[in-house]
Amino acid sequence: HNLYIDTETGYGFLAGCNLNNGGVIIIDLFTDAGHPIYVAAAAPVYAHDVYTRGNFIYSSDINDGTFAIQDMTDKNNIFTVATQRTPFAFTHNAWLSDDSKVIFTTDERGNASVGAYDISDMNNIEYLDEFRPLGSLNEGLIPHNVHVIDNYLVTSFYTEGVIITDAKRPNNLIEVGNYDTFGGPNGGFNGTWGAFPFFDSGIVLATDIRSGLFVLQPTYTRACYLEGITTDSITGLPLEGVTVRIVSDDPNLDISRASGEYRTGQVTPGTFEVVFSRPNYTSKTISVNLSNGELTALNVSLAPEQDLVSSIPLLNEVIEFNVFPNPFVQQTNVQLAFSDLPNAAELVVTDFLGRIVERQPITQKRNNFIIGQNWESGIYTLQIIAKNRASLPLKIIKN
Repeated sequence: HNLYIDTETGYGFLAGCNLNNGGVIIIDLFTDAGHPIYVAAAAPVYAHDVYTRGNFIYSSDINDGTFAIQDMTDKNNIFTVATQRTPFAFTHNAWLSDDSKVIFTTDERGNASVGAYDISDMNNIEYLDEFRPLGSLNEGLIPHNVHVIDNYLVTSFYTEGVIITDAKRPNNLIEVGNYDTFGGPNGGFNGTWGAFPFFDSGIVLATDIRSGLFVLQPTYTRACYLEGITTDSITGLPLEGVTVRIVSDDPNLDISRASGEYRTGQVTPGTFEVVFSRPNYTSKTISVNLSNGELTALNVSLAPEQDLVSSIPLLNEVIEFNVFPNPFVQQTNVQLAFSDLPNAAELVVTDFLGRIVERQPITQKRNNFIIGQNWESGIYTLQIIAKNRASLPLKIIKN
C-alpha cells in the first residue's frame, strides 16, 4: 500500500505488501543502487502506512485501529515497544513532531479526527488532543494523511482540501489555514488525497482525486492560544461541560473537561468577547486580547442558576463507581454500590452539550448497568443524581 524511505540511512520500508501478512518489510537501497535487497520483516501485523525515525518504526495498523512503535536497533530482532488505539480505531497514517515527543495520527473514517499522543515515555503513552475542522463538524469529513513541518500539521482532508493546524501546543490543536481543492459537498472519498509540504521552497503539493495537482504557497501563522479552568462559583470545584466560544469569524469551540480545563484559540489576533455557558448555569462573557504565538490564561467561575443552588452538595453514599471498558466501542458496564441507598437516585449520562442520552433509576444498593449501545461516538459525562445532590462527574468515551 505504501512505502517510506529514510534518506539518511538508505533503508526503505514497505507497508501493506502481500508478504509478512502485510506487516512492514525493510529493504536496503544503498548497497546496490537499483537492486533493493531484502533486510528484515517487522511484526506480521497489516500496516497501512509506515514512518520511521532513528531506530524506531511507527506503523499505522489500520485493521487493529492502532499505531505501533517497533524497535529496529537490531534488525534481526525487531520487537514491538507499544501500541495505542486511535480515536476512531481505523489508523491510516502517523507522523512525528519535530522533537519526536508527540505522534499525530489520522483515522480514515467519516467525522474522524487527527489525534495527538505524547510518546516521550513509550511505556506510558498519553492522549493529548484531537483536531476536527470545526466548520464541517458532523458532515462526514474524512482525514487521510497528516505530515508535520515546524510544528504545523499539514493534513489532506478529502472534501475539505488541505488544512494547516498549529501543533506547537499539541494538547491544543488549532486550525490556522486551509485551501479547498474540491469545492463540492463534504463527505466521501473526493478531494485532496495527499498534501506534501517538505520542499525547500515551502510550497505544498496537493493531489486532488478529480481535479489533479495543486501547487500551494502557504503562510504559516501561529495561533492565539486561550486556555484556563472553569469552576463552580459556589463549591470551587472544577466544572465540566462548559462551552467556550470566542465570538469571531474564525471557527473555534471547546468544552471543559472533568478537570475543568478548556483549551481553544484561533489564528486572528485582536480583542474578542469569549462566552462561557453551561446548562443550568448563568453564562458569562469576558473580553480578552489575543496575540499570535502567545498564551492567554483565563480562569472562569460560573454560578448555578438560583433554583439549582440547593443541589450543590455532593452525594457521599457512593462507595463504588466503576466503568469498564473505558473507552469502549459498542457498550460498557457500570458497577455501582452505595453505603445507603439515596432517595430517588438515578444514573444520568449527558453528551458534551449537556443533553441527556441515558437515564436509569437506581433501586438497590449494588447495581450493574450496561449502557452505550445506541450512542454516537464521542465524550460523555456520567453522574449519579439523587434528590438535591449529585456524585462527581465521570468522563466516558465511545470510539
